[in-house]
Amino acid sequence: MATELTPYICPFKAGDRVIELGGGPGDATGMPIFRPNVDARAGPMVDIVHDLSKTPWPLATSSFNGVYSSFWLEHVSHKLIRNVIAEIYRIVAPGGLAVLVTADTWAQCKKIVDAGP
Repeated sequence: MATELTPYICPFKAGDRVIELGGGPGDATGMPIFRPNVDARAGPMVDIVHDLSKTPWPLATSSFNGVYSSFWLEHVSHKLIRNVIAEIYRIVAPGGLAVLVTADTWAQCKKIVDAGP
């Protein structure tokens, strides 16, 4: 029996200040989706070149309504993930939203929990 998938509707709307983390250099893949785009490698659509595993980030506190990341978070070491999540929380304005798409959220979360405090 096939399961019907419900399409995901992005919660951001026109006028929201959304930053993309690890959106890539901007090439035939169509990435990034949002600007500004932060990536460790320079490219035609990279607005801020920064290794996001190094915190704090060069971004102002509460400066974005939203954060978007697709298939980047799973590349962050489990040893650094708490700092990265804290930075996401720091740069999102009160009432803002973070959308973090990852390849295997369950496995990633299990690693974090298993690692302990």
